Formats: sequence, C-alpha cells, structure tokens
Amino acid sequence: MRDPALFLTRAIFLLAGLISLAIGFSITFLTQGFYRSTGIDLGGDVNLFSEIRASGAVLLVVALFLLGALFKADWRPTALIVAAVYFSAYGLARLYSAFATGWAGPEITTAMVAELAIGALALGVILHNRRYRHW
Repeated sequence: MRDPALFLTRAIFLLAGLISLAIGFSITFLTQGFYRSTGIDLGGDVNLFSEIRASGAVLLVVALFLLGALFKADWRPTALIVAAVYFSAYGLARLYSAFATGWAGPEITTAMVAELAIGALALGVILHNRRYRHW
C-alpha cells in the first residue's frame, strides 16, 4: 500500500517547487513584466530592482531544493520544513500587510491563499509525522 504521507509530501514538493520556479524565474529575469502583470509599476529605481531580483533568486534556489527533494530522500525532512516556513512566512506577511495597509488586488490575494495553503499542508505533514517515518 502506498504511504499517503509520502504521496502528499511529494505533491507539496512538486507543486511548491514548480510554482516557486516559475515565479522566481519571472521575478529574477522578467522583473518589470512580471510585476506589471500584477498591476505594480516598479518605475526605474535600480536599487529597487536589485532588491526584488535578489528575492527572486532566493525563490529560485528554494524551488530547486524542493524539486531536488523529490529525488533525494535524505533532503525531504529539511525540504518539508523549508516549505512550511518559507510559504507560511510569505502568506502571513501578506496577511499582515492586508490588515496594516489594506487588501491587495486579486493576484496578490490569490498568491497569499496559495502560500498559506502550501505552508499549512507542509506543517500538517510535519506535525502528523513527527519522526518522518515515511522516509
């Protein structure tokens, strides 16, 4: 019988990894167009572009690590923690921002919901399998 926790863990890595890869690539290499598609005008501040691209590159690295964990069993416990922390932090920061400065547009709200869902799923797998027995 297949282990449902392992199946869910791999699904989290695949989903979170592919989403992170696409968004991280877009933020890093297609910065202006990506943000324009969400209704954000970045202007021409080179310092702002540097900051944004740096966070995009971090997202790319996280994506590659999560996707790598699909194939490297010894990476899975750490990758699951990374997914839980990283996506929860993004989602919670967006939620804080909504209360602190107002709700963002539908693209950003959708991102927040997806981030909170992925973070919660990863945390749920961690809490349900404290000893990572399915690896």
